[in-house]
Amino acid sequence: MQWKVVAETKPVDLMATILGKRPLAEEALKYLGICREIPDPEDVVIALDVSLAVAKKIVAAAVLSTKFVFGTGRLPISDPERVAWLLSDLKAEPVENHPGGHLRFTKDDFEFAKGLAVTGRLLNIRFLDSVLITRRGFASMRRKFPEIFDLAAKMDIMTKLAG
Repeated sequence: MQWKVVAETKPVDLMATILGKRPLAEEALKYLGICREIPDPEDVVIALDVSLAVAKKIVAAAVLSTKFVFGTGRLPISDPERVAWLLSDLKAEPVENHPGGHLRFTKDDFEFAKGLAVTGRLLNIRFLDSVLITRRGFASMRRKFPEIFDLAAKMDIMTKLAG
């Protein structure tokens, strides 16, 4: 197989190179796509009816990819990449998770986020971000509109100083 640019190579082709069989690679990627975290090899054995050696290859590929993409296997939950990864199974839902599948925040998104921030303050829970997840990717409200979260933090400080 000749690859022009490895970054443009489809995940199924990479997994097929590791496993040696395209149908198995497709099943492995489908299974990994619905997992909320990297599975144990024993779980892969049961889910895909493969040997422990093959299951270890699948898990190793998943672990390696997260370490390569994110620089570490463990990201704090405050990172939108981690949120999108943990909720990646939402991409496979038959109903779109955001109207039209676009990654633009709507007025309703801002109102919802504001409500969560206010409720969080009442419960002494810090509201960190609002993350859109669609088949096209994800978007972080904090990254696109940090002033919203800076304002909420300033309001918290003002409230504490006044109280």
